[in-house]
Amino acid sequence: MKDLPFDPSTLRREKLRGVGVGLSSEVVHIAGTNIVAKIPAPQDLEDQKVEKRIYERLQGHPNILRYLGQSPPACTLLRNALLFEYHRHGTLIDCLDKIVPGRSRWPSQAVSAVAYIHSKGVVHGDIGLHNFLLHDDGRLILCDFAGSGLDELPPNVSAGVRYLNPLFDSDYPSERDDVFALGTVLYELDRGERLFEGKSEREIRQCLRNKQFPDLSLVSSPLRQVIEKCWTVPDYKAGNAGLS
Repeated sequence: MKDLPFDPSTLRREKLRGVGVGLSSEVVHIAGTNIVAKIPAPQDLEDQKVEKRIYERLQGHPNILRYLGQSPPACTLLRNALLFEYHRHGTLIDCLDKIVPGRSRWPSQAVSAVAYIHSKGVVHGDIGLHNFLLHDDGRLILCDFAGSGLDELPPNVSAGVRYLNPLFDSDYPSERDDVFALGTVLYELDRGERLFEGKSEREIRQCLRNKQFPDLSLVSSPLRQVIEKCWTVPDYKAGNAGLS
């Protein structure tokens, strides 16, 4: 890990700004830096070890969150947190209906990110707009591999209701389930709204279970065909999409 832009041994809590809290961790921004720390819950240290290995394997792709290393033992406040590049614009949910430079490239970048992680033996398990960040330069960044699968180790998370494959029939999410979720992401990026906006979770589940997908006639080609295949073709791969 390169030299940090803060002194780990003297870091104080007032320098930490909450970004998000999940079941397995707390994410904080270290004020005055471009770094966020993902602090694990004590019971989730094993999951953190897997997430660390995943990020180490995935580094170098422009649409994967940049991993900066692990906080040193001297920094007791961060409790061996994983450190990442900070993205101040938040997730794509926060800017779905906004005009953002570079937005036209988001679909191809989302496809590239998912195809890349699959090529590296990683199943995300929770693909969705909530796990794509917006970079200052306008590109999207796939993040949050807590609970993701690595090689023979299966994921222990699953997708949100809008992204959940209705044909999911396994104990654990697979690449196929990531690809289904990718189809929903691509639809939402193109239309600028959530899939089945305004419907309850129960209604969304019923629509997906009955394969009542939204009308894709207004989605541009070839993205329309990619979304349809993500949703309906059992052996379709992200790497087959060929978006540019």
